[in-house]
Amino acid sequence: MTLFIFSGFGLTYWLPMASRTLAPLPPVVHLHGAFYFSWMVLLIVQAALVSTRNVRAHMNLGTFGISLGTGVFLMGALITVVSQGLSNLDPSPIAYSLAYLSVTAVVTFGVLFALAIGNRRRPDAHKRLMLFSTINLLPPGINRLYGVSFGVELPLLATYLTPMRSRSQCSSMTGARTARSALPQ
Repeated sequence: MTLFIFSGFGLTYWLPMASRTLAPLPPVVHLHGAFYFSWMVLLIVQAALVSTRNVRAHMNLGTFGISLGTGVFLMGALITVVSQGLSNLDPSPIAYSLAYLSVTAVVTFGVLFALAIGNRRRPDAHKRLMLFSTINLLPPGINRLYGVSFGVELPLLATYLTPMRSRSQCSSMTGARTARSALPQ
């Protein structure tokens, strides 16, 4: 997951920023990027802590993760609204599709993230819910990676050409069962 995000945004954001060729962006875009980048780094660190059986540190860092995840949700909602304003509400079908997908991704992240927090004491459900909440955030990075590397200009097409996406779709029933089992009975 992080490969797509770091590669896609590395090519379209970090490298242009480092070479001073990045077009001026509203400050909220940089703040949004900082939250999402930090979220992906946190996921790597948290997985490493659990795999090395350092659960206490994972739990302590998880408190920070709740704040960061909440920020990711809020920044996702804000950037969705800002991006719609920047596009002057382009009436094309692709603009409506992207707006719909942005809203859906943010809401889905928020719901699955909240369920993951509620299931902290159930490690199997917690880890799956955290994974599924983050999968919703992948398409922009994947689309940027394919757009720059291969010249694929159709947003979303690149996402569905990615093997990881196919695996996540195949496991969507597992995700649905996990989310359903995470709800209070």
